[in-house]
Amino acid sequence: MANKFRDCTFSFTPDLVLDAHLSASLAFLQDVKDFFRDRADAEREHAKRLDLIAKKYSAKFEKRSLLGRSGASEDAFNPQNSVELAWKKIVDATEHRSKTHLNYADSLSAEIGDKIKLVISKKDESRKKHMAFSQRLATEREAGYCDKDKCKKKYDDACENYEAAKARHERAADDKAREKYALLLHSEILEMNNRKNMYILSIAAANAVKNEYFTVEVPNLLQDLHALSESVFDSLRKVWENYAILDSNHLHALLTHTTSVLIPSITSIDPKQDTLAFMQCNPQTSPSAFSRLTPKDFVYIPSPMWRDANGMASDAHSRCYMINKLVKVKRKLEQVERDMMKHAKGIEGTEKLHEVYVKNPEQGDMDDVFDKILEIRREHSILSILKAKLQANIEAIISGVGDAKPDDVFHNFHNCSYAIPTSCNSCRQVIWGVGKPGLSCKGGVNVHVKCELKVPPTCSQSKCMYRSNSLKSFNSPAAHYLQQQKHLPMGEKSPTRSNAVALVDGESGGHHSLGDIRTSTQGTEAPQTVGGDAVVLYDYAPPMNADVEELAVMEGEICQVLDVDDGGGWTKVRCGGKTGLIPSAYIKHRASVSLNPMDSACEFKQPSQYAPCRQEDEIETKEFNGVVGIKTTVLFDFLQSAADEISIKAGQDVWVLDEDEGSGWITVHDGAREGLVPTTYLKWV
Repeated sequence: MANKFRDCTFSFTPDLVLDAHLSASLAFLQDVKDFFRDRADAEREHAKRLDLIAKKYSAKFEKRSLLGRSGASEDAFNPQNSVELAWKKIVDATEHRSKTHLNYADSLSAEIGDKIKLVISKKDESRKKHMAFSQRLATEREAGYCDKDKCKKKYDDACENYEAAKARHERAADDKAREKYALLLHSEILEMNNRKNMYILSIAAANAVKNEYFTVEVPNLLQDLHALSESVFDSLRKVWENYAILDSNHLHALLTHTTSVLIPSITSIDPKQDTLAFMQCNPQTSPSAFSRLTPKDFVYIPSPMWRDANGMASDAHSRCYMINKLVKVKRKLEQVERDMMKHAKGIEGTEKLHEVYVKNPEQGDMDDVFDKILEIRREHSILSILKAKLQANIEAIISGVGDAKPDDVFHNFHNCSYAIPTSCNSCRQVIWGVGKPGLSCKGGVNVHVKCELKVPPTCSQSKCMYRSNSLKSFNSPAAHYLQQQKHLPMGEKSPTRSNAVALVDGESGGHHSLGDIRTSTQGTEAPQTVGGDAVVLYDYAPPMNADVEELAVMEGEICQVLDVDDGGGWTKVRCGGKTGLIPSAYIKHRASVSLNPMDSACEFKQPSQYAPCRQEDEIETKEFNGVVGIKTTVLFDFLQSAADEISIKAGQDVWVLDEDEGSGWITVHDGAREGLVPTTYLKWV
């Protein structure tokens, strides 16, 4: 069904026609170069050789036409090419030149043949650049089409996932499973809406690229190809003029014939008129004609699995996603417009230089300057396509979900590495690792790269005032998770994920890894109180552009809490006589700094040595297919619902084979099978 609208493939491509024409023109110049080379040899062989060469190229001339016709006909219904006419006169004049001497032959080789060779080399290089750019334009166009098709496929897959989640929810065996699948169902419909919106954006972008390709870029390319064709014969005209002058000086005996026949025919070459004649014989190469071949716009095609309205999804979550997308696109558009302005100024200045070189060729090479103009134009064309795509996205978002408020301040994320586990303000999972695994904003917001567009778009620009709205709506998966925890029996609360912080603002969960098992499930975090003492767990040094209120602290220092964390992730403390803000996750209150009962054999450490104790000798491990697993205990029953999962029961022992990377699932082995289970259903033993 999608192929019904892919009507932009044609049986002919004008740029290839012009490329063939340019190739024929350069082949023609090659013939001319060969002609003068042979002419120089023929001059040495005197009249007989000259006569044979003249007949040879006269026959070749009859078989080739620069207008795209089969042969150089001169009937009233076909326009004439001035280059062809001049060439015919040159060949005819050659028949009269049966005698010359060696100096003249050397002059022909040095001043005519070498210059034509240089012209062929330059023009052929320019032709290759043109065609490479033509291919790049086609690739950009097809990339837009492919992106649209990929977004369509992702949208269809999201619809199928929603239907599958809905079926699992309806087939749930008990209330607990139904609540779990309700979360999954809600997540799938949010993902489906996002995929739909991205599909609509890709349609708008594909239409913009398509319109730019057919109405602007290809016509411009055709115009440049025609200009290149004109420059080929303009250069040839100059070489021939030089040849004519040289011929006149060296062949005084044929001066009358040369000046009366040869020179007028050469000077009558008009590349522009020849271009018009070529377009008359090949109308499909006209830039104005190609723009009329623009196909119809792409339209939104509903998924066969999920049919709804053609407009964008405009619920709160979708609008949040699209407003974030709008802000990113607007910033990108501003940069593109600045780059386009620079290119426009560059083109204007280079064109003025080209005009100077045209008037005074001694000052510089006009062809090199013209190549520079074309290079800047190509870069400007690519930016123009990108601008069209961005503008189409902006218009689609504004018409679909509305524009952002003019007085809103938005996040300015930058890539960031996290040496200390940090909670994502969107999905509440841990961001941890080097190599820039997440994004950070000056407003104190930290998110995964994949969560960038899902956080509320407005930014407070203050680390102490940001709140994530994801938990305030009971339609969100996080809120359903909290509701589920409230209904669990006392002592059966589902533990936090081993690599994530707690969902509630201000609470920091422990981090478990295969290399550092921390038995903290029996300890409880003391409530934050003003005036209480806390121990610094990690070194913290404010960055160069940090808020002036931030404070540098060292691991093991004792600080006094002056203001508790209000949810922004920062706590105001006094340490070493100085007052400032430090990350809440970097401190632990004195009431909660105690050894776990399982670590009773460990010695109590001084404040500067606070760190979780490990009893590595007590960790039970087992090898499965070359992978060492660590023994854990199952907290809750889990029923397998996919092929890559396994069923487990509360109290069962399993072995963890890898770490949870933020998905909420972890690979375990129960002694018989290997599969995925929820991370929160396990407890370290």
